[in-house]
Amino acid sequence: GLPPVAARVVSAAADPQCGFMALPRVVMGAPAMSLRFLALANAAAVSRGRETRDLRSALVRLGLRRVRNVALLVGMHDMVP
Repeated sequence: GLPPVAARVVSAAADPQCGFMALPRVVMGAPAMSLRFLALANAAAVSRGRETRDLRSALVRLGLRRVRNVALLVGMHDMVP
């Protein structure tokens, strides 16, 4: 299966009860994933010229569906030797 942190992020992002208050705590368990979300949120296609430096704002900007999809991709990438 997915690495544990990726699985927790996917599960939290899919849970409508989790929300954007608890999700950053889950994501912070994986510093590399946190940095990836920050980089994606600051990408030109998403940021509209406004930089974000905190994880919660980055996750809100990306949205739950994109957060879940990125966590799945990162988790699957980490499974490949």
